[in-house]
Amino acid sequence: MSMVNFQFVVNPAAFPNFTFNNRVGITDTDGDQIIFKNVGTGRFLVVPLVDPTLGGNPGVAPYQVFGNGIGGPLSGTYEVLATSGKYGHTYHIGQKFLSKAVAYNPSTPPTAPGSTGAVYVEIFDDK
Repeated sequence: MSMVNFQFVVNPAAFPNFTFNNRVGITDTDGDQIIFKNVGTGRFLVVPLVDPTLGGNPGVAPYQVFGNGIGGPLSGTYEVLATSGKYGHTYHIGQKFLSKAVAYNPSTPPTAPGSTGAVYVEIFDDK
């Protein structure tokens, strides 16, 4: 299981580009854990791709795939901050890995506050 505390820092003069400073925790079925600092840059996709075969208004079925959500590509690094169990034998504090990701928070259909979005992350070996 993974959990992310994320912070996107948006400079209006640089929009749609932003920076981020996240913390990522992973725990496994053995109870071993690892925490990373994930920092980097991203870009909001401000005009979502529209499926021309679907009609209707936003918030009315059938829903667009991307709707009026917000998200986009990210790139940065994952730095090991803390480990337990087997992760302590494999990763050392301060070790960094390059990463690429895409994150998206949907807004259609309207989602309740605290709803989760989706993220896909690729982390590359430092060797």
